[in-house]
Amino acid sequence: MANTSEYTELILNAQDDTNLDRIVDAALTCITRFGMTKTSVEDIAKEAKCSRATIYRMFPGGKDSILEAVVASELGKFYSAVEERVARIDTLEDAISAVINEAGLRLINNPALATVITLEPEVILPLLAFERMNQLLEFARLIGRHLLERWIVDEKSERIAEWIARIVISYSATPAQYFDITDIDSVKKLVNLFVMPGISVMNGNTQPSNG
Repeated sequence: MANTSEYTELILNAQDDTNLDRIVDAALTCITRFGMTKTSVEDIAKEAKCSRATIYRMFPGGKDSILEAVVASELGKFYSAVEERVARIDTLEDAISAVINEAGLRLINNPALATVITLEPEVILPLLAFERMNQLLEFARLIGRHLLERWIVDEKSERIAEWIARIVISYSATPAQYFDITDIDSVKKLVNLFVMPGISVMNGNTQPSNG
């Protein structure tokens, strides 16, 4: 992953680390309960049933490092889940639908994120602007290149992945009457009507193609 920090590498490469998993899970529980701003290292330590010294030994940067690990953990779980779904799929249209649907489910049904959006929208907004948005889109382009490589092998896969990310962000932030990205059938309609024709044009075709 581009520009991956030591904490992101830690969480993605040490999934069997019981202490790390417990601390990340505890942080998610505390954020769901208190919000991100009010959650302290002491709260996380208490929820994880470990000492503050243990947490600072694993995360010398304190709360900010833990939050980064939480985000990295959630992204890792998303990638694993969507990779598994895409592996069982034969067409580009279904693959794109699966990516959008999995992202929608994980964003909209995430209790910690729901708490932050409700109680602390000012925390989320900076993540969707300027450099932070660029980082999010870079992650999308990276995983898109891997997930869509069976169908699209050049830079178009990254452009499509960025497009998918923007769709997910838009429909997660402002749910629409006609499309529900947590419902796979609704997502397939969205992809068929708007995404595949755009890809067809990108490929220089006059008709959408699922191949």
